[in-house]
Amino acid sequence: MEYILCSCGSGKPYQKCCVFLDEIRKKYSYIKPGEKDDSEWYNQGLEYMDENKIDKAENMFKKLIMSQPEHHDGFLGLANVYKKKGEREKMIYFYDQAIKRAKEFLKNDSIDPEAIEMIEDEKDEAIKN
Repeated sequence: MEYILCSCGSGKPYQKCCVFLDEIRKKYSYIKPGEKDDSEWYNQGLEYMDENKIDKAENMFKKLIMSQPEHHDGFLGLANVYKKKGEREKMIYFYDQAIKRAKEFLKNDSIDPEAIEMIEDEKDEAIKN
């Protein structure tokens, strides 16, 4: 059986989970990493979540992921979006991606381990419900 390698750079066969990021990359390909002041997207996404404007929040967090692909905030935002939408598979994927990226920040002490524990606890609680 011949495999297509995944575009995520893992060197593994193409995985369904990467489809989620591929969709974002295609829709927001015009956004380059670090190109824009993305704090506005993060804050706007949180505001939309508070206002229960989930689709608008989703778009803000997707833009944030494109602008800051190494940072966990956009991924965590999308995890919460998909939690509200009841899209379990996407929710788990984006929680995992947020945790993975947050752990990278531990290497240079730019995040508290407690923050990662909070994300992990939030994920565990979301999975239970």
